Amino acid sequence: MRRGVLSAVLVVVVLSLPVFWLFRPPTALPARFAADECERVTLKDTETGDAVVGVEDMARVPASDRLILSAMDRRAYARNPQRAPEGGLYEVSLDRLAAGIAWAE
Repeated sequence: MRRGVLSAVLVVVVLSLPVFWLFRPPTALPARFAADECERVTLKDTETGDAVVGVEDMARVPASDRLILSAMDRRAYARNPQRAPEGGLYEVSLDRLAAGIAWAE
């Protein structure tokens, strides 16, 4: 009987470890830049002149000075899906962004 209880406890422990590992809180990554080194920039769509709102993600194009941004104004969409601006992918030049000329194509 004692051996059966120990075996059952061992099985529960072994099966529980992966579950605890999967649901552990994520560890924070170190920041590359201090908050005081960052600034907000308003991006304008080159076609419409409207502000690009809701940038969700960005990726640098390898071996270039360009960023690809995905944007969708989720707040406007939640308020009124028919009148919300269309989201999309935008391309931005890092040189223009650094110069304060924030236009997205």
